Amino acid sequence: MKRVLQTLISSVITLSSYLSSAEDDVFIQIYTELSEPNSYIANDSDEGPVTGHVTNLVRAVMHEAGYDYDISLVPWARAVHAIDNSANVMVYSMARSQDREHKYHWIGKTLPLDYYLYGLKENLEFLPRTLEEAKNSRVGVIRADVVGNYLETKEFNNLVYVRDPSLNIVMLQRGRIDLFPYTKLHAGMFVRGNGFNENDLVGVIRLEEMADSMYISVSKETSRLVVDRLEWAYQKVVESGEFQRIMEPLLRDYQEIEIEILGQ
Repeated sequence: MKRVLQTLISSVITLSSYLSSAEDDVFIQIYTELSEPNSYIANDSDEGPVTGHVTNLVRAVMHEAGYDYDISLVPWARAVHAIDNSANVMVYSMARSQDREHKYHWIGKTLPLDYYLYGLKENLEFLPRTLEEAKNSRVGVIRADVVGNYLETKEFNNLVYVRDPSLNIVMLQRGRIDLFPYTKLHAGMFVRGNGFNENDLVGVIRLEEMADSMYISVSKETSRLVVDRLEWAYQKVVESGEFQRIMEPLLRDYQEIEIEILGQ
């Protein structure tokens, strides 16, 4: 009996050492989309390291986890395809919606969400005031994005698909779309970043059923050991105050954005 117990203990120790070693050897491929000031390439080219507030948060988490990784800035549809089809893939920031809940592992929150449909204030007289009224409007969305998927379920018939969110503001001003969905924070940041005036936009309809937070997410095929370690690393970043230090400037700007929202 003693010999059997010793053999069992030895097997457990060997298995534990193997799992620890296997976990240490993991490489995480990370994808994000262009979303200033959270994920962008500082030198305005296709080369160079990805930077930004949420990017710095992700780097802090990966530093604590101790995994080798690479961050690539790609169209959102490519990021979703990768996380849907491969292990050890991370994507940020992703809205945690009901239809996505069981598709991914959710490591931790990055930003609050408050989605609105925005239009040009000069067209306010003609803009819809309810989701039902907006169904026939031309709405700019990102392919494979949670908001576009949501609007499809609501039978929106005139969705216009764009490569990245910043194009929506350009298309709005050129009269190619009537509305675009975005969070208050991202709408304000894109307007500022592209030289437009915040007073040109107005939020007309809040998308009440949308998720309330963005997350760092990991592919479902990723091992539980890796997921647990990433979750631990995220919590350590939060508890150490590093999360607050990295994100505070962005959240402060969030409170200062002055785009008008109807009913507020």
